[in-house]
Formats: sequence, structure tokens, C-alpha cells
Amino acid sequence: MIAALSGVSAVSTAAAHAAPSEVTKASVYVPTAEKGAPSGVATLDVGAKLSASQLPDLTPIITKTVEPKLSRVEAAGIYLAKSEDAYRISRADIVAGADNRDAIQAVITAAATSGIRHVVLPPGEITLGRQLTIPASGHNLIIEGHGDDTIIRQISGALNKALFYGAGTDGAKTALSSDAPAGAGTVQVPLALAATLAPGAILGLECQSPVYGIGSAGQEAFASELRKVLAVSGTTVTLDSALIHAYSTKAKAVAWRMDPLSGIHLRHLTITSSDPLTVKGRAILFEKARNLRLSGLRVTDAGGGIFALDTMDSYFSDIEIENLPNVGSYLGYGLVVGGRSAHAYIEGLRGRNFRHLFTTLADERRDAAGITQWGGPRHITIRGGAGEQQRSGSQFSVWDTHPYGYDIVFDQCRAFGGSGASANGFQIRSMNTRLVNPVAMYSGNQGIRVDPSTAGEVEIVGGEVSFATAGGVGMGRNTSVRGVWIHDNKQAGITFTDTGSGSRASDNRIENNKYGIQDQSTGAAKGVIIQGNSIPKFGTQSLALVSPKGNLTFANNVVPGYGPDNDGVGGVIASTVKRSGNITD
Repeated sequence: MIAALSGVSAVSTAAAHAAPSEVTKASVYVPTAEKGAPSGVATLDVGAKLSASQLPDLTPIITKTVEPKLSRVEAAGIYLAKSEDAYRISRADIVAGADNRDAIQAVITAAATSGIRHVVLPPGEITLGRQLTIPASGHNLIIEGHGDDTIIRQISGALNKALFYGAGTDGAKTALSSDAPAGAGTVQVPLALAATLAPGAILGLECQSPVYGIGSAGQEAFASELRKVLAVSGTTVTLDSALIHAYSTKAKAVAWRMDPLSGIHLRHLTITSSDPLTVKGRAILFEKARNLRLSGLRVTDAGGGIFALDTMDSYFSDIEIENLPNVGSYLGYGLVVGGRSAHAYIEGLRGRNFRHLFTTLADERRDAAGITQWGGPRHITIRGGAGEQQRSGSQFSVWDTHPYGYDIVFDQCRAFGGSGASANGFQIRSMNTRLVNPVAMYSGNQGIRVDPSTAGEVEIVGGEVSFATAGGVGMGRNTSVRGVWIHDNKQAGITFTDTGSGSRASDNRIENNKYGIQDQSTGAAKGVIIQGNSIPKFGTQSLALVSPKGNLTFANNVVPGYGPDNDGVGGVIASTVKRSGNITD
């Protein structure tokens, strides 16, 4: 082919440079029937070049190579550089200051329905007035920009679920014919539902039994969770892991199949608003999704944050939240994992000025009878995040969990500021929650507050809690505080109330607070153990333990500075308190 295009003959290069008479003589040896014939030998003109009539027709090859790389998305009215791996929108195709929603939506829809499921947005500002929706069929779609250089600005106050929105679907809910107890690894479902399930499918379960928020009026939530299907045999469905809650037919238990939107990756974008107080709406919302990936995103001066509801196996990394001014509503939440979500990993979440940088929610439903809450996220890890409340008088906690949630881990997360009387560094309202090496400093209320009404089975290991206005750590039911440096808080380093039964403080370094530990209960808290801590009389800290009651145990603590044989226990001391082995002056 190269030889033909360059004008070199089928005979040797040497012959092409021979004298005309020699070329003519050489042509005698080419049979006449093969001259210019298909698969034959081309003849040369007097300049030793191929004649145009004998060149091959390259139109099919050129068309096949070029046309797929430049195609018109008709609904958008723009041309796209469509390569083998992506739709790449040109900066020239974006109308400055106008609503570019229809053009971008047409590209997303085209990518979602083709084999090229990748959309690249250009650098610069892109203004949008309405919601961009990823089709339910748009699995494994990537939408990406150029980091801080690609700015998506919402310019309309039109009611949207979110600026970026995507959702799977739920099948019909069918009643269970037999109970599914908590801890069960299998469940019996109606035959019609079982016939739609296969290994890898997602099964939803719910019933009207309250499991979260009990003890806090208006925050109760009914049992509901999602599970992966491992196997199906008749009407017996084997689940990927044991159920957390019980699903009783008496409580109207139902099951359904969820068909998730799968494999969406949104990355390297900045989302903002022309006026976040009037142009309100979530920045991003995905629901009924699986294998969701959000990375390299910045949400700043926006009407709302990022929400993931009923999602499975999701990953969030390198997300920055800055200035969500609608703190009076859910729109002030930075990142929410809610509903029946399971197995979410969040790494490098950071921000300042919001209602909460992170929180959990239930599936909230509204009907004529009122509002009901369903389910809560489980198996969630938040690692290496940092948040700061800079606004004067901020009343909101940096890290938060609503009562809905199970097995939530904050690993090496930090919280700074929040001057309001209800602003905590960490506000834990969920059960089975763990804080590993947390840092909470300069909180307006407590550095770490374990809600006395709804939280339980909370573990705090390592880290630092300091300079809080209303005390360091507030323990709830079965709370363990171990190996934490708790210092320079204006009230007690650790406190607990009547709901603090089963709590334990051990191996902590507690110094320079108003008091070391304060029992704020009436004596109803049972089985509290304070053991192996260092609680010196130092600076403003005048007592190691104040007014212990009930059957509290205070043992083997190091309590210097209070005087010979004085273990630093003061206030009203119940005769039932157990004190032994404390190391004094």
C-alpha cells in the first residue's frame, strides 16, 4: 500500500530509476494479460509512475478510520472527538454562562447507550441549570473532568434531586411466608421472587419492627437491609452474610430484588453554585447503586453535598467539601451514606464549614400518615479525614452519625472547631461504632459525644481529645475509652450519665481538665469500670474522680499529686463504689 501511494512500481526500485528505453524493454517481459489487471502487474507511465486509474480505491479504509472519531450528537448539536476510549467534549462546544445541560445530557446518554462508556468534560467553567441524569442502563460509565480546572456551576434554582443523579430500580415487594430470624444466613422467599434471583443478585428485606433510634422520639427506624445472594435452591436463598435484624411475618416482612445502577465513576470535578442560598439542591445523589466510585471531587459554595443511598460496595476518595451554607437542612451535609447501604469505604474526606462533614441517614418515607424511617447503613469505614468548623457560633458537629447505622469505623479522622454549645468534634448516635486514633480539638461542646439515648457498643481507641468547652468524652451505654490522651478540656475529661451502664475507661492519660472523670448519673449506671488510667492533679485538674455512685469500680489508676494515700476521689461518694490498687503519693 505504501509503495502504491508513493508512486513506486511493482518492479524493482532499480528499474524505476532506469532509463526510459530500459523500462520499455523490461515491460516486454510482463505478459499483456497481467498489465493493469486485478492481482496483476501495474504499468508505468513515461515518468515511471503508476497511473491514477490503476491506484486502489481507499475510500472504505479512510471512512472506517476517520468517521467514528468525529460524530455528531444530534440532540446536543455539537461535534465530539469520539475516539476508541471516550467522548471528549470540546471547550468550544460549551456556551459560556448559558444552561449547557441539554448538550451535556445528550453526550452522557450517548455514552451510556454505546460501547464507549466514558465522557471527558473540558477545562473551564460549565454552567448547568438542571439535573444531569445517568440512565439506568448506563452501567460502568465514567464521567470525568480536569480536577480544579473543570468547574460545574449550578445556575438555576429549579427543583432537582441533584445536579448529578443516577439510580437503579426496585422490584415488587412480596410478603414473606415464614420468619427470617436475626443471625440467619438463609431466607425463604416466594417462588416467583426466587425465580428472579441468581448468585450475585441483591435481595432487599424489611419489616415494621423498630431497630434504630429507640429511646429518641421521632427517630425510630424499622428493620431493613440489603444482602447479596450466594445461591438459590427452590425458595431458599443463601445470603452472603448473616442478617443483622429479624424479619417477622407478624411485622409485615417483605422481600424484593434490587437491580442496581452499577460501576459509575465520577471523578476530577469541582461543583459549585452561582448562589448556594437560593440555588439549592444536592451536588450528587446516587441511589440503588453498586460499585459506585467517586474520587477527586471538590464541592464548594454549593447548595448541597454528596449522597449515596441504598448503595453496595462503594468507594469515595480524595473528596473536599467547603462552605455548604444551608446548615439548617440536610443540604448542609457534606457526604452522606444512608438507607440500606453496605460496604462503603471513604478515604481522604476533608472540608470546612458545613452542617456535618459526614453523617448517616435512614430511608425516609413520607405519606399521608406522616414520616417513617427504614434501615441504616452498615459496614462503613471513614479513614484519614479532617474537618473544621470555622464559622463563628457554629452549632454542628464535624463528624456525625444519626441513630441509623451498624458497624461504622472512623479511622484516624480529625475534627477542629465548632464554637456553638452543641458542636462536637464527633457526635456518635449509632450502635457498634469504633473510633481509632481520633483527634478532636477546640469543640464548643464535647470532643467526642456518645449519645446517651440511641448509641451503644461504642469503642474509642487512642487519639487525642483536647480544649473542648464542655468536656472531653461523654460515654454512653457499653462505651469503651482506651489509650486516649484527654487534656485541657474546660470541664471533665470523661463524663457519663444514667445510660452509661457497662462503660469502661482504661489506660488513658487524663490531665489538666477541670476534673479527670465525673459521674453525672443518679446512680442508675451500673458496671462502670475506671482502671489503669493516669489522672494526676495537674494544672486546673483538682480531682481524679468526682461523685462516683452505684457499683462503679475505680482501680489500679495512677493518681499523683492529691496527697499521701489520697486517690483523688471527691464529691459525694457512694458507699457501694469499689476502690482498690490506686497508686497515690
